[in-house]
Amino acid sequence: MNTLIVHPTDRSTDFLLPIHDAVETKTVIRGDINKSSIAAMAMRHDRLIAMGHGSPLGLMSVGQFLGPDFYVVDQSLVEMLRTRPINIFIWCYAYEFAQRFEIPSFATDMFVSEHREAMYMGIKNATIDQVEESNRVFVEEISKCINLPAKEIYESLMKSEYTILSQKNPVASFNFERLHHIKQN
Repeated sequence: MNTLIVHPTDRSTDFLLPIHDAVETKTVIRGDINKSSIAAMAMRHDRLIAMGHGSPLGLMSVGQFLGPDFYVVDQSLVEMLRTRPINIFIWCYAYEFAQRFEIPSFATDMFVSEHREAMYMGIKNATIDQVEESNRVFVEEISKCINLPAKEIYESLMKSEYTILSQKNPVASFNFERLHHIKQN
């Protein structure tokens, strides 16, 4: 399976880099390309993995991509994304984006990956170590199943070490409850 990975260069999301290594056949885009080129490349790939910082409006470009757009994956790509058999979206509120546009995918909703996000989301007693442990175990577990279809990624995570961690780590618990699979209509 040929995969396009779109992951804007940003040190705060470098914990996701091991996912790149787990993908078998891939093209990785971290910046310096425009959105229309990404759309054309995505059409030549079997699936898209988009990850980094985002909102319900899409994956933020973090100033790494060419053009004036604040988002590198957004509603302008929806029709193309709907035709992809597999989409994997790992950014805050990716689920809201995918659900709103009925994009078949594995998607995260609000995903706490930094201590200040834990505080903001009301996980008051969360420690930096718990945030880092949640990030590490999530990446380890998704890396094990990243080459599967979206539904199987979701099902694998529901039975993984991340599930076990979510029972004792409040950050992992918060994130675990916000993992989703959106079926193709």
